[in-house]
Amino acid sequence: MRMELRVCEGCLAGDHDDPAKAAVSQDMVACAEVVSEHKELVGLDAVYVTKLRDGDGADGALPAIAASIEDGCVRLADTQLVMEDDDGNLLVYAEAADVLQVLTRNVDQIGAHTTDDVGVDLGEAARRLVDES
Repeated sequence: MRMELRVCEGCLAGDHDDPAKAAVSQDMVACAEVVSEHKELVGLDAVYVTKLRDGDGADGALPAIAASIEDGCVRLADTQLVMEDDDGNLLVYAEAADVLQVLTRNVDQIGAHTTDDVGVDLGEAARRLVDES
């Protein structure tokens, strides 16, 4: 299995005047980095973190992209988690709460299989999203 977290580089850096989204994006990356470091404990072959800029579209490691319709226009998701199983099936999570739920569950599973301190101290906005989902 492979996993790819795609995040908007501008959101991650806080360039879009949305501090909560920047903090959530940073927490997602922190979780994905823990999962990447211990991927074998949760049955993953590879974990990618891809930072996208406007117009990058599907320049990720896995061949999928999430989109929605807003005001009659197609909008590509700027943050998404893509997972590919051993049969090539893809799961795409485009909602921040879902992305965090999957990542934090993986971090929790890793914590149950290692004596390393793998916990990620989520910020308030990310904790709220996890608690609500």
